Amino acid sequence: MFRNPRYLTKGVSETIPVLIQLCLWDYAADMDDYLQVFELSPDGKKQMIIHKQEQPEYRREYLVPCSEPVTARVYIIDDETHVLLVVFAKVILVTTADKGIIFPISLVTYR
Repeated sequence: MFRNPRYLTKGVSETIPVLIQLCLWDYAADMDDYLQVFELSPDGKKQMIIHKQEQPEYRREYLVPCSEPVTARVYIIDDETHVLLVVFAKVILVTTADKGIIFPISLVTYR
């Protein structure tokens, strides 16, 4: 999973440091579940990242050096055609008519 074109919301682009974004993509790369959940919180000058998935059950904690750690809940979703990095709390969502898939309205291409 997570081999499709990657996109991230404007909110992620503006609030999550690029180094942390890259870590999240890396941590999700070889996972089996279409939904990856990351809980971010500051730990001094480090970013605490708690990575979870439901099927199969998985939980792992990372501590990454970061000059500007943030607090956020981030989801990476693979819908089999796109991979999205999303902070849901700050995004307006729409669904597609054909599959009922949820997409953020504003996306930034991840390169």
